[in-house]
Amino acid sequence: MTDLRPSLLTIESIEVVYHGVIGALRGVSLAVPRHSIAALLGANGAGKSTTLKAASGLLAGERGEVIKGRIAYDGEDIAGLPPHLLVQRGLAQVLEGRRCFASLSVEENLLIGGHLRHRTATQLRRALDLIYTRFPRLPLIRRSAAGLASGGEQQMIAIGRALMSEPRMVLLDEPSMGLAPIVVSDIFDAVRALNQQDGVTFLLAEQNATQALRIADHGHVLENGRVLSHGTSSALMARDDIKRFYLGESASGRASFIDPHRVRVFEPFSLTNPGLAQPVPAQPGLH
Repeated sequence: MTDLRPSLLTIESIEVVYHGVIGALRGVSLAVPRHSIAALLGANGAGKSTTLKAASGLLAGERGEVIKGRIAYDGEDIAGLPPHLLVQRGLAQVLEGRRCFASLSVEENLLIGGHLRHRTATQLRRALDLIYTRFPRLPLIRRSAAGLASGGEQQMIAIGRALMSEPRMVLLDEPSMGLAPIVVSDIFDAVRALNQQDGVTFLLAEQNATQALRIADHGHVLENGRVLSHGTSSALMARDDIKRFYLGESASGRASFIDPHRVRVFEPFSLTNPGLAQPVPAQPGLH
């Protein structure tokens, strides 16, 4: 079934390179409707993080750039806009690995995310109280150093910090990384609640396809820097190839190993010689 809601984020045939020559994305296109959750699935190195960073303006910090295609947010071409202006427009990213400031308190970490949008102490306190409502564990540890928090608590801090800017859309990168299964379920339930109750749109990059498709409206499957397939979550979960390669199930429903010859780590290609027999050595940030 086609989602008829207008798109908040549209990515059209983008190509991304690092260091001027190392190709990472090859003609990636996707659209994320307003008030929806879109899942970006794929093995490690497929191009999920690069896609998010292209949309949030963070590629330059890793010497990456979009060399072809178009990225539009709320109908506006955002190519070249710096990240802080995108945050002011309501587009925020939660980076892979949580990236909390370990020596600052939980509350100080959260407050950092609010200064671009809130100019008074009253506005900051109102936004902070909303985060504490959404993540009731955080006010209990608000004065503790963020570095002492558990992995799940740090993920809540990272998401909460992004929400302090009152975004309309959040780009969420690998929220399940390194977390226990029960904590992963709690984090994904919180994302779904933020979407359903507050109307926040999410583009979720995730290797845990089972959890991602459980809460997403639709998904896109990336491999080697290309979109191989897309569809509603229910349609993707019903496909035998998706079950085998990304959900860890065989056609009979029993768990099976992913075929390493089918789902492989992305090998970046060289723009100066795309026919190289040997892959170019992987560069930092190509994931």
